[in-house]
Amino acid sequence: MLLQDLLTKMKKKIKYYVVWKGHKKGVYNSWEQCKIQINNFKGAKYKSFENLKDANNALTEGHKITLPNLSFSRVMNFQIIILFL
Repeated sequence: MLLQDLLTKMKKKIKYYVVWKGHKKGVYNSWEQCKIQINNFKGAKYKSFENLKDANNALTEGHKITLPNLSFSRVMNFQIIILFL
């Protein structure tokens, strides 16, 4: 491996991938490992994280749906829509 390639790899941020629903639940340190767990798994739930601590916390806490930052009126409209579904 060339020195330039090694330096480029070192500069890249390491990501951690949490798989909540997949072939095997867990924290993975590469996209390739994560893909193996989610490919051909209907309804797979996964997300990348910038550090291992956040990834482990997310795995422990479970997959949660988060709504975007909405104004009060939009939240009320959203709640009304849900009630009618």
